[in-house]
Amino acid sequence: MLAGDGVASVRFGESTSAAIAGLDRLLGHPPKGPVSETGNCNIDAAQQWSGLTGFFNKGEFVGYSTGERLTRGSWSVPTRSGKLIGYLSAEPDQPGPVPTITSIEAGSVGCPAATP
Repeated sequence: MLAGDGVASVRFGESTSAAIAGLDRLLGHPPKGPVSETGNCNIDAAQQWSGLTGFFNKGEFVGYSTGERLTRGSWSVPTRSGKLIGYLSAEPDQPGPVPTITSIEAGSVGCPAATP
C-alpha cells in the first residue's frame, strides 16, 4: 500500500537497512544494491525494485517513486499520512486523450531531472 509517509509498513525515517529489508520482503530482492545519488537534491542513494524506486538520505528512507516520470501533466493529493504526487500521460484540461496517472511519488525523490 502506497502512502504519503511510506510503503505498507515501511515508513520514512527508518534506517536504510531496515527499509531495504522491509521493501525486499514486499517486493523481492532487487538485482543489485543501492546506487549512489550524491548531489541529487536531498537524496544520496536510490534502490530499484520492480516497479518502485526507494530514495535514501543520510542513512534513512526518505521517499519513493513508481512508474514513469513523464514531464507532461502532474497531479497531487493530500492524505492523512502526507502528500502523494506524480505525473500524468498528458496535460489536463487540454484537447486530446484523457490523461492517466503514470507515476506515484511521496517524500523526497531528488531533483526532477536527475531521478529515474
